[in-house]
Amino acid sequence: MIKKALISGNIYKIIDEKEVRYFQYFYTDPFYLGDNLIWVFNQNKETHNLNEIVDSGYSFCFYTLIESGLKMKKWALVGNVPISEALEFYSSFRWRDLETGIWYKLQYDQKN
Repeated sequence: MIKKALISGNIYKIIDEKEVRYFQYFYTDPFYLGDNLIWVFNQNKETHNLNEIVDSGYSFCFYTLIESGLKMKKWALVGNVPISEALEFYSSFRWRDLETGIWYKLQYDQKN
């Protein structure tokens, strides 16, 4: 199986029998377990119109492993829409090193 590269702006459909949801891939964070930051859209009705999905707005963001969901056939690529400049920022998260007890603020390629 050929591994497809994740491209910032990719929009995926969550395959579920009970509801329809979409999310967009922003970036892979090297300090947060190498996970992918995604933003989940408000769109909850079936559509193939990328503008309709994007115009619905974002509900929330979190980290996940996109490739795992694709392998398990839980997500399907719908298309790609460049991330608008207004949204192009990197969320920060708190993380605690269990060995030292030190708290860090993680933000994309920075660890403070």
